[in-house]
Amino acid sequence: QKVLGWREVPIDKTNVGDSARAAMPRFIQVFIEKDPSITDPMDFERKLYVIRKRAERVLVPMAEEKGGPIPKAFWIPISRITNASTPRTRM
Repeated sequence: QKVLGWREVPIDKTNVGDSARAAMPRFIQVFIEKDPSITDPMDFERKLYVIRKRAERVLVPMAEEKGGPIPKAFWIPISRITNASTPRTRM
């Protein structure tokens, strides 16, 4: 698999109060390319799951060392399928 890039997801904060703004999490979206050798969509899903778990094991302790914990509750599953409100993509 190959990380193609990432971005911070823009958030409209115009109607957010001060205390909510102070506690607002950051959302980072990562784009991962499927290895061409993977032909089964579920195999790719499993690879993405492993990538997410590895990232958690590295990034959570790294953030805690810098004084800012990354709550695991905010980890969003990595998947080849978008949420139900958007069109599904094919591999």
